[in-house]
Amino acid sequence: KDYYDLLAPNGLLAANMIFSAQANDPEAKIFLARTVGTLRSSFDWVRAVTLNNGQAPTMPANALVLAGNGSVPDMRKIVEFVQREVGEDGISEITLPEPGEPWTDAFGTADYQSLAMYREAWDRLSGW
Repeated sequence: KDYYDLLAPNGLLAANMIFSAQANDPEAKIFLARTVGTLRSSFDWVRAVTLNNGQAPTMPANALVLAGNGSVPDMRKIVEFVQREVGEDGISEITLPEPGEPWTDAFGTADYQSLAMYREAWDRLSGW
């Protein structure tokens, strides 16, 4: 809601996010779904474009997540703009999951990422 209040009429929120690019990674799907749910609680629409994820599909990847109110911008123009500004090919719109439970002050993205990191460390240590 705070970001929404700061935008000019017809403004656009753009957030660079890093998440696993693995299509079958359940943690990445949940993280992205909850982020979409959070943004959809204040904005009419949410879209995202990849930032050259194709070169390392099993590594963490960047996505530019966009949100706004009113009509959805022409995503082809957004992709072309990002390609020009970033100077790389391989940028395209990605399909977002259905909105998940929004993030809250009680449990936010940093908590979620920390838990995943601790779980991974525990799994590695448990094998010793």
